[in-house]
Amino acid sequence: PPEVVQYHNKINGNLEPYFYKHSKFNAPVLPPSAFVEMGISAGKRIMKNGKVGLENVKFHKDLSLAKTDEGTDVQVVVMPKSEREATFKAYSFQSDKGEENWILHAEGSIVQEDIDAVVGEGPVTSLAAIKKQCAPLALDDFYRNLDNASQCFDDAADAFAEIHLGDGVALTKLKVADDVKSHITNYELHPMYLDACCQTMALLVQEEGTVFVPDGFEKQLSYRNDFDDVWCYAVVKSPINKA
Repeated sequence: PPEVVQYHNKINGNLEPYFYKHSKFNAPVLPPSAFVEMGISAGKRIMKNGKVGLENVKFHKDLSLAKTDEGTDVQVVVMPKSEREATFKAYSFQSDKGEENWILHAEGSIVQEDIDAVVGEGPVTSLAAIKKQCAPLALDDFYRNLDNASQCFDDAADAFAEIHLGDGVALTKLKVADDVKSHITNYELHPMYLDACCQTMALLVQEEGTVFVPDGFEKQLSYRNDFDDVWCYAVVKSPINKA
């Protein structure tokens, strides 16, 4: 039978600055996208051939960040199901009022994919054509709305250099800070990319005084991690449930 594989590490004050620039209700939290990176990295370690993606990922509970020397113990538990598929769960060790528990933060499936074939299947749409469907949106307006909803970002963690918004369509250009550029190739998929995708989707559903918080996603594929210019494109495929 397949063997369970466990990866263990400690998150402390030595994380790169990007991770401390996200907060909810004035408390720094680890971006959920960091758990995506953990799942991808674990998948590549156990699936030696080809690239991997994630499916049916669910985010459960935020992981608060504290800049302490003790840090927080984190485990990623992987259960192989076949040579091309596995499941993963990401936990942290928490002690509260004398009780010690492993808290589940994220889980999903790891799948081996022919990335080049998948990328080649998609339609090619030019930036110019997409921009014609949109109007520019002021960056300050978007981030002010996030601040009002208690999901705050340090100025250096603001994801976008440009925002274009249309009817059911959003297009954004990423702003990659210098401290992120210097670390980006250390990752399978830098959390900045998924954070930017989530914020781009938020443009399509967010209203004044509210905030869009993703609780998971159906599928993720990583093609490359070293582009100089990166754009996010989001389209509403079905009616949005305002509830």
